[in-house]
Amino acid sequence: MKSLAERLRNARMQKGLNQSQLARLAHTVPQVIQLIEAGKVLQSKHIFAIADVLGVTAEWLLMGKMASIPARANTSMYLEDKAASGKKCDGVEIPIFAAGTQKNNDEATIFHLNPHEIIGYVAPHPRQQGMHGAFAFYCAGDGMAPRYENGDLLYCLPNQPLKSGQDIVILLLNDQQALLQRLVKQDRTTQKLTCEQFNPPVRHSISQKEIIEIFTVVGRG
Repeated sequence: MKSLAERLRNARMQKGLNQSQLARLAHTVPQVIQLIEAGKVLQSKHIFAIADVLGVTAEWLLMGKMASIPARANTSMYLEDKAASGKKCDGVEIPIFAAGTQKNNDEATIFHLNPHEIIGYVAPHPRQQGMHGAFAFYCAGDGMAPRYENGDLLYCLPNQPLKSGQDIVILLLNDQQALLQRLVKQDRTTQKLTCEQFNPPVRHSISQKEIIEIFTVVGRG
């Protein structure tokens, strides 16, 4: 098995789980499992949770072997990128992901967040200490100004309970497009999120079927 997609599919089938069951046990959505097994997502913040459910290691899922990569307790994703980069991993930093090139539509300011491209490392925010999948990125655009200005360093966490009034980053299914928004409410019946941005003031709904992952903003640098 030469790819993450093949290893994940094989391990899932050996456990007797379908994609929806695995997603539920790993606290993610079926689209994440579908995209990984289709070879469209090379890594995911949910790799550690998925590996735990399947009884394998994240290193085996990502690279097919037990890799001697230094442990990084507060960042669970993109070990392969880290190993390939040859950069020092001292266990007290989190990655900064590339972000930029915004555009505006009728509903929101969209930017690109590329978790496959690490542009540097930074000390974690206190709320990120010891948390898997912690990362940071530089705010692209002024859709949430004056709360967040273009170029501000924002610290994020995955897999946090969603609450009204939180600032969140929504990674969309469409080619690494992302939204920086404030959550107004989550409707579990319709499977939609109502969110708002500040500049210009816009409130809109997003179907969870359009979303890969949601990250909570826990601080600003």
